[in-house]
Amino acid sequence: MRLASSVIAVLLIGSGCGNKAPAGDDSMSDGGTGDSGDDDGGHNGQQPTNVMLTMNHRPTNAAMYSFLVAYRDGGGPWTLAPAPTGNNYTLPIYSPAYSVAWTCIGAAGATQARQVSEVQFAISERTALGIDVPPRCTDAYTFVQLRGTISNSGPVTTYTVKFGDRTATANQQNQFTILTQPGTHDLVVLSAGSINIGTDTVVSNAYVQRNLTVAGTTTVMIDAVNLEPAQSFDVNLLTGGVRDSTATILYANGTTAQLVADATPFYETESLADDQMIASDVYDQQMTVASLGSSVSSSLATATPDVLEWTAPPDLGPVTATAATTPYPRVTSTWTSYADAIGYTWLGAQATPGVSITWSAQLSTGVIGANGSYTMPDLSGLAGWNPALQMSAGTKVSGGVQAMTSTATGDFPPLVPPIVGTSRTFATGELSVTP
Repeated sequence: MRLASSVIAVLLIGSGCGNKAPAGDDSMSDGGTGDSGDDDGGHNGQQPTNVMLTMNHRPTNAAMYSFLVAYRDGGGPWTLAPAPTGNNYTLPIYSPAYSVAWTCIGAAGATQARQVSEVQFAISERTALGIDVPPRCTDAYTFVQLRGTISNSGPVTTYTVKFGDRTATANQQNQFTILTQPGTHDLVVLSAGSINIGTDTVVSNAYVQRNLTVAGTTTVMIDAVNLEPAQSFDVNLLTGGVRDSTATILYANGTTAQLVADATPFYETESLADDQMIASDVYDQQMTVASLGSSVSSSLATATPDVLEWTAPPDLGPVTATAATTPYPRVTSTWTSYADAIGYTWLGAQATPGVSITWSAQLSTGVIGANGSYTMPDLSGLAGWNPALQMSAGTKVSGGVQAMTSTATGDFPPLVPPIVGTSRTFATGELSVTP
């Protein structure tokens, strides 16, 4: 299973396993296999379960990015991961549950982005994890140039071009350039939306060039005549928040293209034109109602979008936050367990001029159980730990907790793209505390 390297966007606001303590509280149960004083390290001859961790695009120069990978066996101490073979780490786990953390300091535009990311799973849930290291955290990516020109363009029309996870906006000469990893994906061209209020966008026309291979510098020519009107479908009964919104994200052969980002009534979802649609495309249709301090969302993954009707999921409820200052500022959060949740995402962030510090955790219910509790880990004893990753006392930490439910098996953290037919709900509660 591959885990996304970023925290679920909506959090940024806008079957259990026995012998479990609250996740992340530095007292995670080791399932009764803790220290016994035996010569074999206290495991009484027990053989470990080898958790296979793949860090895709792991940096070749870890020190450049303050990159390290650590793990925790049940409630034991945090330990640096054994040396990898390529991008693959083998983590010996004796307990029913384990945690993995990784760190990075990289550039996000003009801001230095410092991040610590943690995941917690029960052995019964996952024994293999794949995590994509983002480009700002590694020198292991290879990029090539995809460039093109859009002919027969309409007057005063803006064109957005999508390939893989990359985006470009055509200039006044209707030319675009994308730096992308080599690969084969669909090229998607979108024209400016019929709604364009503030940050709202609803695509008006689209074109898809299927299975474009980009192995080196590649030039394409796009005829704007081939763009066709998108199909629009109503979203009904979306009310109740300070800010209500819809979003439609198209996944087409490895390319991600947002068709709708609409926070202005009347709401809608969209698809490509009939003759452009193919069965392997996935449309993730999302509806969100955000209130002060909380939000609820629902989504449906489909290959054939249609009219949607909002039914509000339950709120998560309040999230409490306290902070300790030793050995560095660490936030503890508690919340009420969410019915049918398959996992929770926790986020805490500080922002100062030129620097953002973000700590996140993805907590499976196989570990957290009915205990809605999480504490940022103490990683200060790890060799290579960079104190710049630590939050600062006296500066507000903002973030939240997001509960997730899903009709799909193995869908936490959310699979990208989602499996067609998957229905999800997300319930988010904000947190704020100054250590």
